[in-house]
Formats: sequence, C-alpha cells, structure tokens
Amino acid sequence: MADTNAGAAPPLAEHPGAAGPDRDVDLAPHRDLDASLESGVWPWLVGLVLLGLSLSPMLRPLGYDSFPFSSFPMFAHGRKDAVTNVHRAVAVLPDGTPVALPPRALGSDEVLQADVILRHAIRGGKKASAKLCRAVARRVADDPALSTAVAVELVTERHDAIAWFAGERTPLSPPKRRARCKLPK
Repeated sequence: MADTNAGAAPPLAEHPGAAGPDRDVDLAPHRDLDASLESGVWPWLVGLVLLGLSLSPMLRPLGYDSFPFSSFPMFAHGRKDAVTNVHRAVAVLPDGTPVALPPRALGSDEVLQADVILRHAIRGGKKASAKLCRAVARRVADDPALSTAVAVELVTERHDAIAWFAGERTPLSPPKRRARCKLPK
C-alpha cells in the first residue's frame, strides 16, 4: 500500500495555544469589530471629526487666523461700520431715471473685472472717468435694449452694506457724479 502523504509537508506541531480540532477559538471580538465597521461607525466618526475641525475657529481668540480652518478676520474685523462706497455706471433715461448697466457695457462680461475697470477709472480722476464714460456711452448707443437712454453717468454711492442685503437700496447720501456724457447719435 502506497503512502498517501508522500511528498506532503509534515504536519505542524501543535503548541499549547494553537487551535485544533478539539479546541474552540473565540472570534467574537473580531466579529464585533467587523460588525461595527459594516454598520457605518466610521463615516459617522469621520463626519464628527470634520465637523469639530470646521467649528474649531469659534473657540480661538478673535484675531487668530490659521489655514485651513479660518475665522476670516479680514472680513469680520477692523471696520467701524458697514458703510461702503459703490461705484456704478448707469444709463440715464429721458425722464432722468438711472438704469444700472450690465458689466459688458464697461467692457467685460465678468462682474468683478467690470468693477475693477470702473474703480480704476474713477481713481484715475476726471480724465480717466470721462474716457471710460465715452467708451460706455458708445456701447450703450449700440444696445437696442437701451435705445431710449440719453446719457451715461459714472457715479459713486454710499451704502450701508447690511441694510443693502436686507433690501434697502436707497443710498445714505445723494450719488456723487464722477462723469457724464451724452450718447453718440
């Protein structure tokens, strides 16, 4: 009779802690860990840690700022009030009603770029403001939606920013005209 175990590895020697056919191994701790992972504990734990990190700037001193969890003090501190200057380009209708112009009238489709163009011209003085006003007037004259406009004005208005976002659009003082030009015919 041939040996059926020929060429097979010798059996492992049992040591006192090894599991064998007559020894039960307690896998309960591993099952509990697997069950907790499967039940969604980790997503909740990660979510709570991220929430804590997001709220942590509230526990720091007011002037403290740190990347990536910032309290944004550059926006929240250092202003005595919420009053700000707003520069606008408006088309003036025959009855004197101002109509806010879109960014493209200032030479850009981007709101922030149009604002920079306007601010730069106003800060440049009367000549720069008049030059921009004439360029805007040419664009407005070519716009069929503004065919009834008679002039363009560049103005600066003072607003309370908090009141503005609460719906109060009336300036704190009359607008200061920086430039006015008639539309070309």
